[in-house]
Amino acid sequence: MMSKTQTAATESDDLTADITTVAGTGDVGAQGDDGPAVAAQLDRPYGLAMDSTGTLYFSDYNNHRVRRVTTDGRIRTVAGTGTAGFGGDQGPAHSAQSDGPREVAVDRAGNLYIADSENHRIRKVTTDGQIAQSPARALPGSAVTTAPPSPPS
Repeated sequence: MMSKTQTAATESDDLTADITTVAGTGDVGAQGDDGPAVAAQLDRPYGLAMDSTGTLYFSDYNNHRVRRVTTDGRIRTVAGTGTAGFGGDQGPAHSAQSDGPREVAVDRAGNLYIADSENHRIRKVTTDGQIAQSPARALPGSAVTTAPPSPPS
């Protein structure tokens, strides 16, 4: 089971009750990209999602970023500049601004969806790293989303 604290993302083994830190030092900050995830600083990791390869994605809420931890334990920012705002759609996700990303999800094709909570939008990061607004929307004050009906792709 994956969970999060103010400054770390952890994994627990339901059988042994062992808890392992997956990302974060326990100190608030925004350091550590391209290094060991356990040496990175986080500030309110929030939503957690894992893709089919075992890569963990999570929102780093107060750092206005979404980060990933690969199976070799390395961390990298996937989306967000670290500055609160809104901009950058139709471009590289790591150059786009967000404001308080909360929940994240990954679809079967490997696309990442981000609830950009303070902008009240759902944003989609494609497998080639481009970001755009999704047809779904975030409801103010909630992680609940709605989307118009569409055929499965």
